[in-house]
Amino acid sequence: MATTTYRVIVLSCSGWVYPSAVRADYRDLNALVGCDTGTVVRNILDKRSNGNTIDLWIDDEGAINGSEYNPTASAFAGYAIFGKAVVVAHTPEGELANLPDSLVESFLY
Repeated sequence: MATTTYRVIVLSCSGWVYPSAVRADYRDLNALVGCDTGTVVRNILDKRSNGNTIDLWIDDEGAINGSEYNPTASAFAGYAIFGKAVVVAHTPEGELANLPDSLVESFLY
């Protein structure tokens, strides 16, 4: 049986923004961010999200462990974020979902 993966966007501290894919597992998100303890810091309902919520997954300890300031993630969140961040989507039931193409394109282009 194939493993389902979900489209996400990684926001690096250097300003590099790139697509990636994760399984429906917080450990995949933590691996992309480079941490052991991740958390969601921003939930928005975007009109392009087909009823899903757009989240920002970050290192829960990024501000205290010496991680670099992330200007792109900070602009998205509305406050200072330190370390890599991952933009993800989830359904109203809390399950991971694909980011809509239009939202991916708005980050990449």
